[in-house]
Amino acid sequence: MKDCAVPAHFPLYSTSAAHAAQINTLNPELPQANVGLWFTRFYDGFDAAWEIDATSKGQFIEATVKLSDRQDNTCLQQVRAFAVRQRVLCEALGGQCMTLTTEAPLVTGTGLSHPVENGFTFHPTLGLPYLPAAGVKGLLRAWTEVWAGLSDDDRRERVALWFGTAKGAEEPQEDAAGALVFFDAVPADRVALECDVLTPHMGDWYEKGDRLSAQNFATVAPGDWHSPVPSPFLVLKKGAKLQFGIAPRLTGHAAHDAAARAAVAPALEALKAALEWIGAGAKTAAGYGRMGSRPEAQRQSDQDLADHRHRLAEQAAAKARAQAKQAMSPADLAMADLFDQRTDKNQDERAVLFSALKAGKLAEHRQEAALRLKALMQEQKRWKEKSEKKNPEKDQPHQDTLLVQKWLSA
Repeated sequence: MKDCAVPAHFPLYSTSAAHAAQINTLNPELPQANVGLWFTRFYDGFDAAWEIDATSKGQFIEATVKLSDRQDNTCLQQVRAFAVRQRVLCEALGGQCMTLTTEAPLVTGTGLSHPVENGFTFHPTLGLPYLPAAGVKGLLRAWTEVWAGLSDDDRRERVALWFGTAKGAEEPQEDAAGALVFFDAVPADRVALECDVLTPHMGDWYEKGDRLSAQNFATVAPGDWHSPVPSPFLVLKKGAKLQFGIAPRLTGHAAHDAAARAAVAPALEALKAALEWIGAGAKTAAGYGRMGSRPEAQRQSDQDLADHRHRLAEQAAAKARAQAKQAMSPADLAMADLFDQRTDKNQDERAVLFSALKAGKLAEHRQEAALRLKALMQEQKRWKEKSEKKNPEKDQPHQDTLLVQKWLSA
């Protein structure tokens, strides 16, 4: 990466440009950066005359890749938490999610304006690559209309149900929304970027072919004498996991809602087939954007959801305990605090109380704690005031009972 300390290389005010230059040094002590914001707004390849240096395009993309590689476990946790929240929302609406893995590089948003010529689509808050819901819906519609092999009647029926009325339809139709709600396809795990390169040979022909003449024939006309012009662009590397979600659009009409719910599973299967066969994003004809189902990816997604629900259950239980403590006596509150301090939450309360009393804890509430301990021992059939063994000193329940009786009589 070339030296970016000169603020004029950024199309920003001097103070902001200085901060941008500092980030561009990739200092590991700086906080995590939003990669999408960096790529979209902090291009630094301008010269003093605000012209774009051709060599700076690849350098800037490589710097973006390095910035993405810096994302640590905190970023990973945020990404996975976002995917879990989206899945919870989708399933709460009656929908389903699936996690697919890219089998080839993925590039999306190349038509977006950017100094490196080829743009890229980043999530506005995550700052990571994603597929907008509108694109996911369009991909599934194209698959349904062209690739799915349906009869004309089945195709029209499915398109009308899943996607609603099409603008500019040949036959007059009543305006209606589709029965399905599509979610953005977001990363479900760590993702990696890389720099890829296009090598067009006849760029002038595509740009100026309509103005071909004898004077510019040698430079504009297509031919094998042209040299390739490398054009770098940003891609999402193979192996990225993306979560897709589809939910029914419920209206309160029983028949419509039943049809919408029934459409979710086949729509998700059709989307999976579309991603496996034709892919998403740009350059799909060259194999880019294809995705497949890997069991380990779905298992990880399911585990993240289970962990999320477990955390919610723990939070609810902690809140309930806190509310219950407000009505407790001082002795009960002291014992509850003792139980909450257990490293192993499955440790028996009887063992915890016994150890605490032997260690001299709960001195202010010894009587109450001993009574609680006695009740637990009776419940567990360990309260033995008399021993049936020849050597009572080796009868542990009996010895424990005697010790508790001593605490009760003290």
